[in-house]
Amino acid sequence: PVKSGDMRTLWFMGGAWGDAAIGEKSSVISAISGSLNLKRLALPRTAAKISVDGKDAAFRQENGAAIFETPVCGASQIVVTHK
Repeated sequence: PVKSGDMRTLWFMGGAWGDAAIGEKSSVISAISGSLNLKRLALPRTAAKISVDGKDAAFRQENGAAIFETPVCGASQIVVTHK
């Protein structure tokens, strides 16, 4: 079932893992071991701004996901500000 409110979870992808905090106003995805390598990021809320390791990232919205203009490679943290 879908519940409202904030959520924290672990994620695993390839040889990397970390945690994700999904909130009403922002979400933070952090790599604890390994790094984040992404072309797209789907979250339950629409992104207004995305930063990768503290730098703004260019993206477009497509079918409920953020598609990065330049794929994210070797990142340790992604911060998404929601609309």
